[in-house]
Formats: sequence, structure tokens, C-alpha cells
Amino acid sequence: MIFQLDANPEAGKEPERFFAEFWNGSLSREALASVHTTADGADTVEVGDDGERAFTPLRLGGRAEIPPEEIPDDKTRRFSQSLVLGVLRHRDEIDRCISDRLRNWRLTRIGAVERAVLRLGAYELAFEKDENTEFEKPPSAVVINEAVDLAKYFGSNESGRFVNGILDAIARKMRDQRYRPQQQSRVWSPADGGDAPPAPRA
Repeated sequence: MIFQLDANPEAGKEPERFFAEFWNGSLSREALASVHTTADGADTVEVGDDGERAFTPLRLGGRAEIPPEEIPDDKTRRFSQSLVLGVLRHRDEIDRCISDRLRNWRLTRIGAVERAVLRLGAYELAFEKDENTEFEKPPSAVVINEAVDLAKYFGSNESGRFVNGILDAIARKMRDQRYRPQQQSRVWSPADGGDAPPAPRA
């Protein structure tokens, strides 16, 4: 979904319609270049030269050639949509967070797969805990590992290493912010002896 919204940002202005079309398969028909129609009119979907099939939404995936277990249940759909909505809500902040960790490179020059995976991972690391109360938030290491797997599957090993480096830097910054000790202002007490410290200037 995030990959498709990157290519067609206007669809994000009507998320409910976008989700309905996504699960129905109308958007996927355009997005998946490897859809082939057989002589009997059935759609088959293959990825790569090894013929491994991937899940596609219902219009393509609801037929007998796609195993029923590959069709997501309602909970999976709600979870997926909550992540996508989170990315849409915080996209500007997420993009700045990613861009701050790029060296001599712009976010727009990153491959679309890597950009989509980074946006998803950055949202999960930085925002999901405070917003997505219906689903348990996975640890940072799990978020990064899953993002790396996605990048490798849809991209390459180099994509995985790149995503790992960026998200690990984001996770470390989040940990630093979370655990950095807060300096408490010391309140003077007569028990301390001596004169009270001067009042701060206005």
C-alpha cells in the first residue's frame, strides 16, 4: 500500500476508498507487472524467475489458484491499514527523520521499495507505540529485522543492508531520547545552610 501511495499520492486523500480498491484488487492489477491471463481467463501472479507466487488482493487472489490462507483476515487488514494511516499522518516527520540519516543522498533518489520500507519501519519505531493501542508493538529489533526481510525480498541484499543501517540509527536515537537522564532543577532548602541561590533572571 505504501509503495502504491508513493506512486499515486492523490489516492491517500481518500484512504477508505483506497483500502477498498486495494483489497478488491483494482489497484493491484495496475501495480503488478507480472499478472498473466491464462487461456481460460483466470489471472495468475508470479514473482521472479522461480515462479514463486505472491499474495494479491481479493479480485486477483480470491480464486482457487491462490491458497485461501494467503487472503488476509479482518484483523490483518485492520493492522495493515493502521500502519498505512500512521505513515500518512506523519509522513513529513518520517521523511525528515530518514533524510537526517542520509549522507550525500536525497530521499527522492532512493529506490521506491527502499523508501516504502523505510517509511513503514520509521513509523513503527517512532510513532506506533503512542497511537496503535489495538495491537501490541513489537520490539525495535523485530521491526528492523522485518523491514530488512521486506527490503531483501522486494529489492536486494544491498537494499537490506541499507534499510538496516538507516533504521538502526533511528532506533538508537529513539533509545537515547527515551533513556537520557533528565536534569532536575535543584530546589534550595534552609537545611542546605547558607544563603538561598539567586533567583533566575526573567
